[in-house]
Amino acid sequence: MRKIIKNTFFSIILFSTLLSINAFANKGHKLQIASEVYVIKAAKREMKRLINTNTIKSSWKNKIPYSVEKKMFDKKEEWLISFKNKEIKDSNKKIVYIFVDLNGILLGSNYTGI
Repeated sequence: MRKIIKNTFFSIILFSTLLSINAFANKGHKLQIASEVYVIKAAKREMKRLINTNTIKSSWKNKIPYSVEKKMFDKKEEWLISFKNKEIKDSNKKIVYIFVDLNGILLGSNYTGI
């Protein structure tokens, strides 16, 4: 009986210590701002995905970014990476815009840049 109480007490102490360490581990942790190089790689991966899912034509393959800039959208700064394809006949679809937040997380893509 004494051994059971001792083990239970030890388990409670160990468990509460782990919980308190975990609770303080993330305090003050911030995501890092993504570099331009990282954002360009993320945008290229998204272009490949769009081609592979037939969302955009295969003529977009191997296109390099036409423009990379930070822009404000709804009071929040984001990366806007533009790819241009002169082979596309429809003037509304000649540029694909990829949106990435400052932490490098893909937000979406479209033909309007808005």
